[in-house]
Amino acid sequence: MIGSVRIRASDTSIPPAAARRQRQAEAVAAIASATNLAEEALPRFIASLTEVAVAVCDVARVGVWLFEPDGRALACADVYTRETRQHAAGERFREEDFRTTFAALRAAKFIDAHDARQDPRTAALLDGYLAPHDIRSRLDAVIRSGERELGVLSC
Repeated sequence: MIGSVRIRASDTSIPPAAARRQRQAEAVAAIASATNLAEEALPRFIASLTEVAVAVCDVARVGVWLFEPDGRALACADVYTRETRQHAAGERFREEDFRTTFAALRAAKFIDAHDARQDPRTAALLDGYLAPHDIRSRLDAVIRSGERELGVLSC
């Protein structure tokens, strides 16, 4: 649930692709209609967002990572794991350790790494993040406000 809008379970009588599109449209509508965001604590909104994204994107985990004020590190604001139904936060990536990944995030709107362990934009994350969490592919969408990068939504 985001704000006061709940994402409905899909109707089993419609084809899977249509059901997925319906879930995605409902999620976008729920996020767009979160009118009480200013009243909610940002951490709770982010936690709701990661839960909705896991369900809609049909993935194992989704995280929101925010750039620290100097832009030299990404801190995990929330990651939600479907299997355990748990939230976590606190992991941190420093630009000096992951220069290629940071450069890729700043150069594009997203990173679509089908094989994240081999993709040059994300391979540096292998030992410290991808392998321990059994992550094989990633879709990282940069969260921007104007020209400023605020963070990353990672599926």
